[in-house]
Amino acid sequence: MGMKKIRELLKLRKQDDFVKIIFIYIIISIAMIVTILINGLNMYKTIYTSKEYVLTSAKEISDNGYENLKKIKNISSVSKQKTESISFGGESFFQCVKVSTKYMKEVFGVKNESGMSCFYVSRKVIDEMKNNPAEVFGENDDNETKSEKIQENKKTEINYKTEEEEGWKTAAAILLNNSLINDEEVILMPVSDAELSEQINEVRVLVSTQDISGIFEKEVEQKQYSFADNDSLKQVQNESNILLLKIKYEIAIAVLCISMCIFSIKRVKNQFKYEKRFLEK
Repeated sequence: MGMKKIRELLKLRKQDDFVKIIFIYIIISIAMIVTILINGLNMYKTIYTSKEYVLTSAKEISDNGYENLKKIKNISSVSKQKTESISFGGESFFQCVKVSTKYMKEVFGVKNESGMSCFYVSRKVIDEMKNNPAEVFGENDDNETKSEKIQENKKTEINYKTEEEEGWKTAAAILLNNSLINDEEVILMPVSDAELSEQINEVRVLVSTQDISGIFEKEVEQKQYSFADNDSLKQVQNESNILLLKIKYEIAIAVLCISMCIFSIKRVKNQFKYEKRFLEK
C-alpha cells in the first residue's frame, strides 16, 4: 500500500469522532444511573421514614372516632394528646405534650417503672436549657448541673408548674434523643388513659409509611380529622414528587444516551469494515 493511501486512511480516522462520542455517551449514562440510584435511595428514605403528625378534630374525640384512626393502614401507633405550657422556674415556658404510656413505649421504647412523673425532653429543649439556664430555671445555683445531668441521660428531679396552676410539682426529666422530635422544642409526658379521657380534640399518630398519592390525607379527612401542621405533610409529598420527577427525567436521558451509544458503536463497526476493505485494496 502506497504512502498516499496511508495518508488518506489517517485523515479518515481523524475525521471520525464517533469513538469520542461513544465515550461521552457512556460517561453520561453512568452518571445518570448513579444519580437515579441516589435519588431512588433518597425517595425510599423519605417514604419509609416514620414521622409523627398531630391530628385535630372540631369536636371532642369519642372512643369510636379514636378507634377508627387505628384502622388506617399507614398509622402504626396513636394516642390522644393534651398540651400544656409549663415553667421550670424561669420566664421561659415550654410546650408539654401529654400522651399515653402505651404510645411512648411503642414509638420511643420508653417505659416509666418508677411511678414518678417523667418529662422526656427533646435535644432542642436541652440546648435551650444549657444556653439560657437563668431564663429556664430562674436564679438558682444548680442551673447548669440540671441541664448537664439531663443531657447525660441521668434522671434529674425538676420542679415545674403549669401556666394555669400556681402550685409546684416535681417530675424526673430525661433526654429523649430521637430523630422524630430532635428538631422540635417539645417535652413529652406519658400519662394514664384516664387523664386523656375527657375534653380532648387532638390525636398524635406515628405514620410508618409516607403517602405521596394523597390517599392517606383523604382517609384522615373522611374520619373527620385535619392535620394540625398541614405544611409538614405537603413538604413530604412535594419532596417525594420532585425526586420522582427527577428520576423520570434521568431515566429518559439514560435511555437516550444508551440508545445513541449503541447506534454509534454500530456506526464505528461499519467504519472499521470500510477501512479494512480500504486497506485490502
